[in-house]
Amino acid sequence: MEKKELTILFNKYAQGKCAPEEIIAILHHFDLHEYQEQLKQLILEELEKTPPPSTDEISAHALRAFAQTDKALLELFGRKEEEKRRSGEFRWISIAAILLATLAIGYVFRPQFYGKNQPSLSTLAFKDIAPGINQAVLKIAGSHEIIPLSPNKEGVQIKNGEIFYKDNTRLTDPILTNKELQQSNNTAYTIETPRAGQYKILLSDGTEVWLNAASSLTYPRIFQGNTREVSVTGEVFFQVARNKEKPFIVHVGTIKNTVTGTSFNVSAYPDEQGIKTTLVTGGLRVSGYGNEVLLRPGQQAAIAEKKIAVNAVDTDEYTAWLNNEFSFENKNIEAIMKTISRWYDVDVSYQGNRYDNRKFGGTYTRTKGLSALLKHLESLSGIHFIVEGRRIKVLI
Repeated sequence: MEKKELTILFNKYAQGKCAPEEIIAILHHFDLHEYQEQLKQLILEELEKTPPPSTDEISAHALRAFAQTDKALLELFGRKEEEKRRSGEFRWISIAAILLATLAIGYVFRPQFYGKNQPSLSTLAFKDIAPGINQAVLKIAGSHEIIPLSPNKEGVQIKNGEIFYKDNTRLTDPILTNKELQQSNNTAYTIETPRAGQYKILLSDGTEVWLNAASSLTYPRIFQGNTREVSVTGEVFFQVARNKEKPFIVHVGTIKNTVTGTSFNVSAYPDEQGIKTTLVTGGLRVSGYGNEVLLRPGQQAAIAEKKIAVNAVDTDEYTAWLNNEFSFENKNIEAIMKTISRWYDVDVSYQGNRYDNRKFGGTYTRTKGLSALLKHLESLSGIHFIVEGRRIKVLI
């Protein structure tokens, strides 16, 4: 946007005459780090032109600017009526809106505008959102009770049908000591992680299981017969204890993954395309829809539209989450935001083409707040993010 054009548009904003589309154009422009000084200068020039209002005038003047920006965002982004602010509170879609609205109340804060060490727009652009943590719940078939698992423990393990934390502290919830349940070896247990959660489980046969966010593992109280069978949803990594006489079978819907001792990752989120089983070590047989394939380490079975395709992959990309990392290799923005939404427990919507075919890559830590990651994605892609509470709007 040319400086002259921007100045005209900014003056229209100052007078309360901007159309919604024009306000969004200003927000987009000043959301970029390199234009923060330009914004500051325009605000300063406006402050110089107008004498400070009286204390009584400040509130009404500020409200007009707030309402102007908020109305434009409501029209373009469809904020729901029930989300109206409580009296005296202002909910913002973008810090850019705050800085623009400051034009109306900047008289009170003149020293801040003239100060040399003010936070930059990029620093203020997002209210940070914390990453996921260890959290999960335990459910037992035949019971409506939900048992929260401790976020302060490293995981749970099953011994003789009883459940302990890794430090050997036994779960003592009354439902777990129910004699009828204890005597039934067929009782099914399910461990579920929410969005922004992960958990580790040690099964009774020594198999280690890691659950990513929004995932579940269902297993029997005791493995009986000639197989060890479990079911999963979401994303789960297995380090299967070797037992040639008793194969370990992982059910993902109608798909079966059969091993005797190996490590592999299963990704089967309902909002993703198909099911991906990635073999890290050992051997693995994937079967379903009348098809069957054998995987070698470094191969992945991708199941979609009742077909199984085998591809060579970099397994680090699919197991990075175990090391608290995101691996976004050759991913478009929609795929990236699905992962982000699960780990940070945020809802995502789009303004523009959510199926943008541009691909991005990189590995990022997932133990930090969300703001640094979004800023980095902005610098790579030119895509912008508006954060309000736990909602992110992607502007493409």
